Amino acid sequence: MPTRRGDVCMGVLVCALLSLGTHHMRAAQSNDPVAQAIADGDLYESKRNYELALDAYRKADKLSHHTSSEALLKIARIEKKDGLLSDAANDAKQAIACAQGDKTTELKARLIRATLLAEMSGKPTDKKLKEAEAELRSAVALQPDLNVTHFNLGVVLLKQERNADGIAELKAFLALPDGDPSRVTEAKRMIANPIRGRAPFAPDFAFQSHDNQNISNASLRGKVTLIDFWGTWCPPCRESLPILKELRKKYNGKAFQLISINSDDDEDVWKTFIQSQHMDWTEYLDSSGTLQEAFKIDSLPTYIVLDKDGVIRFRQSGLSPATQGDLEEAINKALKRSSDPALAKAAAANSDTVLKEEPVAPPEKEASERPVETPAAASVSVEENSTPSFAAPEGGQIKGNVYTNADLGMRFEFPATWTASKIEALQSCQGRMN
Repeated sequence: MPTRRGDVCMGVLVCALLSLGTHHMRAAQSNDPVAQAIADGDLYESKRNYELALDAYRKADKLSHHTSSEALLKIARIEKKDGLLSDAANDAKQAIACAQGDKTTELKARLIRATLLAEMSGKPTDKKLKEAEAELRSAVALQPDLNVTHFNLGVVLLKQERNADGIAELKAFLALPDGDPSRVTEAKRMIANPIRGRAPFAPDFAFQSHDNQNISNASLRGKVTLIDFWGTWCPPCRESLPILKELRKKYNGKAFQLISINSDDDEDVWKTFIQSQHMDWTEYLDSSGTLQEAFKIDSLPTYIVLDKDGVIRFRQSGLSPATQGDLEEAINKALKRSSDPALAKAAAANSDTVLKEEPVAPPEKEASERPVETPAAASVSVEENSTPSFAAPEGGQIKGNVYTNADLGMRFEFPATWTASKIEALQSCQGRMN
C-alpha cells in the first residue's frame, strides 16, 4: 500500500527529533553538574519557560562558584527578556571576565553587553554609548570579519552623532560577505541619512488584515499606532482584551489605529476567538512569524506605539496593573507630538522596500532566543549570523536551533545543546525505519 505523505512526514520528523536529541541525552547523563544544569536550562528555554530556565542557569552559576561564562551569559539573556537590562549588563560583564581565552563566549558576551548599554542610553553624550563602543571595538579585535559587529558599531557611533565614523563602519559592514539583507538595506539608508541611526524607526512591513485592509508603514503615516502582538493561547493576552477595547473606545475619532498581530498556527481558532470576543479592530494572523521576526518579538503580549512618523516611541512586554496607564501616556504623548519634517523624510525610505508576506526561516538565535530590543532596523543586535542553514526532509530548513517547514506550517525550536543531523543522515534513518 502506498505510504501517505503525512506518514512520511511524521516518520522523518520522529527520526529528526531522535537525531537532534542525541546530544541532549548525552548532556543529561553527564556527571558534570554545571553542564547538567545548563542543559536543563536550555530545555526550559526552548519551551519558553523562562522562569525555570533562569533558575537552572543560576544553579549552574552557583555550582561553578560564579566562574561559568556560559551560565552567566545565559542568565544575562533571560534577564534581558525580562527587562532587567542593568542586571543583564552586569552579568554579561562578569561573563567576559570569566571567559579566560574562550573567544566565542567572550565575543557573544561583548555583543550582548553592547546591545544592552545602547538600549539603556539616552542622549548622544551618554557614557553608556562610549562603553558600548568600547565593547564593540574589542569584539572587532576578537573577530574582525564578523559583519554584525561592524553594523552595531556603526549604529552606536551614529547615536553619538559621529556621522563620519559611523558611516565608515557601515561601509565596512557592507564590504563583508553574507550580510543579513535587512541590515544591508538599513545600512544603506543610514549612510544616506544618518538620522536613521538615532531614531528607532519601525521595520518595513505590509500585510492585508482580516477585514481586507492593506496595512503598511506608508498607510499609517500621520496616525499614532498601537501594535499588539498576542496569541489566543497566551493568558495575559486574553486578560488584556478589556484594556484594548477601552483604548479603542477612548481614542475613537482621533488620529489613532489599533492593530493586533496574532501568532497562532490555527487560523480557525484565531477567527473563532476574535469573533467571539468582538475584536472588531485591525487584526492579522502572522502564522509565518514574519512580522514577529521583523519587530524582534520574543514574549507575549508585546505592545508597541508608533508616532505619526513611524518612529517607535514606546515598547512593553507583559501585562501589569500599570499597563493601561503606560499605554495611554505613550499614546497621548504621540498624539500631541507634531510630525517632524526631518523624521518624515527619513521615514519615507521605508516605503521603498516592504516585507513580502510569505513564510521565511528566521535567522539563527541561540537557544530559541528572540531578544527583546529596540525593534528598529538600526538597533544593535546580538545575532552572529555565522552558522549556515541546511536542508531538512520534506522541504524543511534547519538553521541554528530552529527547524522550519513552510509547507507544513511548522516551526520547532530545539535546545541549543541538541545537534541537528543533515538530510543524508535522516534519510538513512528513515530507510532503516521502513
